[in-house]
Amino acid sequence: MRGSTLLVVASLVAAAPSPSLSAGQLSPEAPAAPQTKEMGTADPREDERGADEARRSGFRGWIRERVRRPPETVPMPRSGFSLAGGTVVSRSGLAGGARYRRVDVLPGGVDAQVGGMVSVRGYQEYSAAVGWLDRDRSTVAFDTADTAVASLFNASSPKTPGTATYLDVRHRIYRSHRYYGSGMGSREDAQADYTLAGTSIDGVWQRQFSRTLGVSVRGGWMNLQVGPGHNDVLVDVEDRFEPAARPGWDRPPRFVTVGSGLVWDGRDNPRAPEQGAFVGTSLRRFAAVSESNLSFTRASLDMRAYERLLGGVVAVRGLASGDLAADGATTPFYLLQSLGGPQTLRGFHPFRFAGRALLHASAEFRMRVHRWIEVAPFVDAGTVAPAWSRLSASSILLTPGVGLRARTDRGVLGRLDWSRGREGHRLTFGVGPAF
Repeated sequence: MRGSTLLVVASLVAAAPSPSLSAGQLSPEAPAAPQTKEMGTADPREDERGADEARRSGFRGWIRERVRRPPETVPMPRSGFSLAGGTVVSRSGLAGGARYRRVDVLPGGVDAQVGGMVSVRGYQEYSAAVGWLDRDRSTVAFDTADTAVASLFNASSPKTPGTATYLDVRHRIYRSHRYYGSGMGSREDAQADYTLAGTSIDGVWQRQFSRTLGVSVRGGWMNLQVGPGHNDVLVDVEDRFEPAARPGWDRPPRFVTVGSGLVWDGRDNPRAPEQGAFVGTSLRRFAAVSESNLSFTRASLDMRAYERLLGGVVAVRGLASGDLAADGATTPFYLLQSLGGPQTLRGFHPFRFAGRALLHASAEFRMRVHRWIEVAPFVDAGTVAPAWSRLSASSILLTPGVGLRARTDRGVLGRLDWSRGREGHRLTFGVGPAF
């Protein structure tokens, strides 16, 4: 998942009204909206007194006031620079970057923004957008065509009715992407690496009909190229796998992509939900311009539910994704959906199990043991296969574990998850809630 949406210290407190930047999407933060006492909000007069006290007590008070402020839900476009930190994509290592946004840069309320992130391992991602961007964070967003199924939507951002329309350009350079082969029978010691780089240009329309219901449409052109990886310790994909096991390597096609995502979100606080449910579904067509045997259609479903129970919160998630193609057609190996890493099977490496059909489920019991600390025992389960008809319950893998999260009443700042799979123990780090 890429994105996965990620900020430096000023953004970790996640409350300053200045815009924030995510690795996967550059967009403004939303201002405050009333919340219930149950979600940790206060009477407006108390908020005003807290802000006055913060101003009087200097920097520490400034931090305290923003940590306690309720989640923001109304967009407040502003011009200027902002910094970001986190990861570019799973296994990229820590990354940092910046974004510049200019409001009303053209007549008619047209905004523009540019930004980028670079990781310590040399992974890079750059983006530019122009259009009506003032609602791009507070309306449901459907991410780029190469985004993992676990990160398709900006699910941790509160929503408010409105519309965003813009042109989005992305360029990515991933220096050492991992590939283990496809299917649940792939071996850990068969891993190889490759470079994935290229550009996508999309037109985007996002419409939030109400706080709970939104739709996003995205379509355009994607040109991704693959080549030898930059990790000298690993064998290159071309040397490890036969041509049939790496479709799309010899002549990576350009794709025309078009798709739509529909989201219903009834959660009480998307940044740290304790009650309610989320359902997101999408359909996207990948039409290969020069290699018709690499065209396919991907359907996906993301369901989440939360319930307060026994002094904590039970959180469950289900993911399903499948590629449909004409007879003889297949999915390029670098666009396969996969399990593993901090958002799916946490007991395995990122991209560990790849396939054209995917099923995954996670369950957590989140306990607030301190105002700033949450403990969450969890279990992940999942499997992949070459097609829906070949998914099997006997191939499902489990990865139990426990997570430690730093959080406030407003949301989760960061998390550290320990889990165990059949290939050993793993520690994974993330920003924001697991789901």
